[in-house]
Amino acid sequence: MYGVMRCDVSKHVSVSASVSQGGYFSQLRNTKKSSQRLKEALMESELALPLCLLMAQQRNCVVFHEGSLVKHLKLVGKLYDQCQDHWCTYVTFLASQLSSAELWRRCYLHSINSCHDYNISAERFQPVRGRPSIQPLIIQRYDELKKIDRRDKTKDKDKDAALALKALRYVGAVDAVMAPVISSITPVFPQKIWDDFSAQFYVTFWSLTMYDLHVPTAAYEREIQKLKSMLLAIEDNKDLAQSKKKKEKERCVALMDKLGDEQRKQQDHRSRVMHRLSNEKDNWFYPRTTKNEMITQFLQLCVFPRCCFTANDALYCAKFMHTIHILKTPNFSTLICYDRIFCDITYTVASCTENEASRYGRFLCAMLETVMRWHSCRDVFEKSTIYMEEVDPVDLVERWKRWILLILLKDGRGGSC
Repeated sequence: MYGVMRCDVSKHVSVSASVSQGGYFSQLRNTKKSSQRLKEALMESELALPLCLLMAQQRNCVVFHEGSLVKHLKLVGKLYDQCQDHWCTYVTFLASQLSSAELWRRCYLHSINSCHDYNISAERFQPVRGRPSIQPLIIQRYDELKKIDRRDKTKDKDKDAALALKALRYVGAVDAVMAPVISSITPVFPQKIWDDFSAQFYVTFWSLTMYDLHVPTAAYEREIQKLKSMLLAIEDNKDLAQSKKKKEKERCVALMDKLGDEQRKQQDHRSRVMHRLSNEKDNWFYPRTTKNEMITQFLQLCVFPRCCFTANDALYCAKFMHTIHILKTPNFSTLICYDRIFCDITYTVASCTENEASRYGRFLCAMLETVMRWHSCRDVFEKSTIYMEEVDPVDLVERWKRWILLILLKDGRGGSC
């Protein structure tokens, strides 16, 4: 009975998550009613959080609960990956079906104690406590502050002043929402952890996504150019009726406007996020700690756990590290961080499952893209590495060569096994 229920639940969750994650312009099968019924069943039976806890526990315990299957490492790794994928899908379903207030009340407020009571690592619940529950509350608070400012018409005359005021209001909204989050996450880890970096930095890292840090301008331009080509093709198609031609042209123009508006909104949002990070960066890393120890804690508690969650998280980790660099964050050594990642990949890759290794490979590839960009042009190198304190360019190039050689050697050794 439980197996049938689990299969049925996973089927509904997978369908709902795939629809919520993808964007389609054609008509698809409507799963809104079934997703709504599943959500209502979970809410009425109060199983939303217990199921999340069981999936997280099962992933951690699959190695020990399979008995004789432990000998078959590939099978155990496959089961581990399936638990991870189903957990991510389930969390996506909750985020798409529950409001930010419900997600905050039902999942966030209980997840802190759940980490201790059910022996689940804190990073397992960061995707639940992160963007799905926090970001909507920030936007809600930000909109409330903007409504107050709209009453004063004189502030809209100066465009630069208006943009600065919006950025200030966004930072205020972030501080108001993040304060209880930071205070709740502090007791989860030993005090020694917070001697290396602040709880504010930890929460900031886990609450952001690629949407907050990067605008895919090239992808937007490519899709808009495709629509322009479609407009020309429709105009040249003499076999198409005028009414049909007009309808298709209106559809293409509407999609172009929608994409342009979406791009502008994301650019505005990214500018506000970067202003927020610029204000926070001085409080992230403490000068009293050694950089080696701080980098170790940062990689163990932030980068390594998240870069293996999903492919998007892998790209986000690489982008976030580059963002720390371009912000000129005090007391953070980009060189030590990159050197630690590229020189110590043997144990990390060996401990990954097949899916985790794929995601970790995406992370390394994104990191190497940054290094290759620095290496491609002298001007780019000098502009990018000027943020690194006390860096010898010759030493940096030698490290870069060693990173590439180590990764190629390890990749070749892995392929021969």
